[in-house]
Amino acid sequence: MGHLFPRLLRQKRVQILTSSSLIAAFCDDRQTVVIYDTGTAPVKTLPGAECVTVRDGKIARMRIIFDRPPHEEARRAAAIG
Repeated sequence: MGHLFPRLLRQKRVQILTSSSLIAAFCDDRQTVVIYDTGTAPVKTLPGAECVTVRDGKIARMRIIFDRPPHEEARRAAAIG
């Protein structure tokens, strides 16, 4: 089940996605970095970045980073409302 959780989380996020825009993208022969902004119903703007490292033609590492304060603000607003 552990390997299914990230996929389920992404599917739920795609269902509530209201906007997305590319901020920047960089790559070389072993890494790709993509920086973007997304919007969802509860979080209007959510910047994120992904760094993918490839070794021997396969993804060796993927780091996904989101800005936490927009999530925290949405949680607080939901708890109050």
